[in-house]
Amino acid sequence: MGFLTAWLDRLFDKLEKGKPISPDTVLQTPAGYIYWREYLTERCIRIFEWEGLPMPQRVVEFAVMMTGYAGFVRDPDAGLVCLPGGLSGVTPYPMIYTNFVYAAPKCRGGRPFIFPTDPLGLAVIISNNSMRQSFSDLIDRYAMLLAHADSSIANSLVNMRYDVFLQGDDDSQVSSLKKWRDEVIDGKVVPIVDRSLTMSPAVVPTQSSQKGQIMLDAIDGRKEILRLFYQDIGIRIQPEKRGNMITAEVSENDQALLFNISDMLKCRQDAAANINKLYGLNVSVKLSEEFRRITGESDGDN
Repeated sequence: MGFLTAWLDRLFDKLEKGKPISPDTVLQTPAGYIYWREYLTERCIRIFEWEGLPMPQRVVEFAVMMTGYAGFVRDPDAGLVCLPGGLSGVTPYPMIYTNFVYAAPKCRGGRPFIFPTDPLGLAVIISNNSMRQSFSDLIDRYAMLLAHADSSIANSLVNMRYDVFLQGDDDSQVSSLKKWRDEVIDGKVVPIVDRSLTMSPAVVPTQSSQKGQIMLDAIDGRKEILRLFYQDIGIRIQPEKRGNMITAEVSENDQALLFNISDMLKCRQDAAANINKLYGLNVSVKLSEEFRRITGESDGDN
């Protein structure tokens, strides 16, 4: 993440000093990474629909998905809250704890016992899946892949009207050529005004053929990366071409997808049931309408 922080610092420094930003800045990988990380995070938060929560759904899902689990607890100062935190307490089994440890602004915080591990517990753990795995690393990896795909698409589009490398003899020529290239990237057609360019700069062809097909291939690559992201979660976002797949392979693929998403749904439904028992609420959770079709089942209300 260090390179991203450094890039943002340089960008903000330019903005504060009123310096112009190169037209291709938004096409660079770090900018694409920021966009896709926000996009994928928003998509994940909307996979499930909660009803009856005393706080916004995004509060619950963001905490659960980004950290792998979250605690639903009645804080003495803030009331019912859902927060990330830590787990402590010794039991005979791995990944099973007795206490939820949390702290947050405007909350007293503490170390309440976990219900139903302890019948007197005052906290309920909402797990993202059975292994309490976070989606943060998964989102980071795919956001970077998608950012690279965006860069390839942008470069292929630029190369459709600008497909050579220009070589200057000195810094002045290079500076002029760079300004001209920025205008080309921005979709403008402008001449170069520089006395040092009396002799034309060296032109090196990129040997790029079928430029339109390269752009289409890059777009297809981005679609495939996005499809694989949802598949890793357990969701198919578009029908696959199954002409070359036998029935057993199709069935096996479907079951692999349903296993992931069903595990995530069950963890949330179990937590909702415990929340209702402990706090007397009427909380329920189901798969969102957009994704429910892959199960072929009922809504799955708790």
